[in-house]
Amino acid sequence: MYQLERKHLTILLIVAALVLLGGGYKLVSLSQAENNKGQDVLIDANSTGQEMNSLKSTENSGNEEQTEEAKEIYVHVVGAVERPGVYRLPEGSRVVDAINKAVAAPEARLDLINLAAPLPDGVQVTVLSEEEYQESLSTAAGSVDVTAPVQGFTGTSFKQSSGGNSGQGLVNINTAGQGELETLSGIGPALAGRIIDYRENTRFLSPEDIRNVSGIGEKRFEQIKDKITVN
Repeated sequence: MYQLERKHLTILLIVAALVLLGGGYKLVSLSQAENNKGQDVLIDANSTGQEMNSLKSTENSGNEEQTEEAKEIYVHVVGAVERPGVYRLPEGSRVVDAINKAVAAPEARLDLINLAAPLPDGVQVTVLSEEEYQESLSTAAGSVDVTAPVQGFTGTSFKQSSGGNSGQGLVNINTAGQGELETLSGIGPALAGRIIDYRENTRFLSPEDIRNVSGIGEKRFEQIKDKITVN
């Protein structure tokens, strides 16, 4: 009887040991699983952070591109147009874009303006009418304020005296008569006549434009460039 109880006790101890070993193994497994789960979460968090940084970088790049694309300029259009005023245009616009916004009047002398000229920010585009243009050419005496295109697009006020001589002794090739043009070195009656014929169709926007007249090349231009003006 005593031996039987001792045998049972031994069996119970073995079962208890097995239970304890099984529980310990389970605890170790759970602990490892928790650690692995933490590592997985940490990896996911890092991955998410990288993805967020990538998204932020893409957003910043997109914002910079959008800022570049959104650059605009302001242009003031006056004169012979139906809707004079200040217009907002995309950067890189041309004179023709500003005039199209303001709608040129039927009497506008668009041939006096370089419509292809690029527009900087804050300029004024002045469109002369036929009447204003003729008045600027035929002022008989004294001086008058004339608004005229300068460098193809911007309007500015200046003093224009009677005749073609400016106050500084320069010959205004837009208004000088036959005799005054002939005072220029190398300009005879024939070339003076060509200059007058040319400006009746196309106004000189700069002294260099006189080279467009047949018979006036670089050499002749070098002789007269310091003696002529378009003011």
